[in-house]
Amino acid sequence: MTTAKNIVAEICKSDGQRFRDISLNDLADFFRNGESMRTLLPLLRHANPEVASGGAWIASEVADHTNGREVFDELSQLLGHPDPAVRFWPISSVAYLATANDRNALTQFLSLVADSNTGVRRQALRYVCIIPDSTIWGLNDTPVWPKACLLLADATKQEIIAAARSTEDLTRRLAIAGIMRNFGDVTTIVDELERCLSEDEASELRSLPRCRSNAL
Repeated sequence: MTTAKNIVAEICKSDGQRFRDISLNDLADFFRNGESMRTLLPLLRHANPEVASGGAWIASEVADHTNGREVFDELSQLLGHPDPAVRFWPISSVAYLATANDRNALTQFLSLVADSNTGVRRQALRYVCIIPDSTIWGLNDTPVWPKACLLLADATKQEIIAAARSTEDLTRRLAIAGIMRNFGDVTTIVDELERCLSEDEASELRSLPRCRSNAL
């Protein structure tokens, strides 16, 4: 009988060569149907970026607030992977699973809004727009806090717009998220922010989740 553990073992035994013969969606079905996320650990730890990326994609299909914490450390480590395809897929899972105690993971997560890869950058910005304030507060007293606090409910329009004029990418892009989290339903404020942004940033602005009704 074929099991998720058997498939994962085959992939690892072949040093990832069998990976291309496997339907990722079929493997993901095991996890959608209740397979322990721990079974993904060999894939998430695999040296082959294609395998690690596939494992992270499967996690993204099933991780939520109640499922996936057992692979959180591996997923958060992949946020710093040199391959952008590997960095991309853990973003949503980390956003769902992170708590205020996960300071290192949260710092890495926020840094991806200024990633060198466009896809990673946009995915990270989307999820930064909707993680809870209670999670962000975990970054208090860390070096990233002056930028992270732009995301909080008590950040003012003036503070965020000023940050949006920064020449530093991380500050500016967290300001974008701060506006959409706090003022995304106020057209005049969104328009004011848009005038501070590059053409690329302005083009992605209006596709972002708006305000706290969308929070995770």
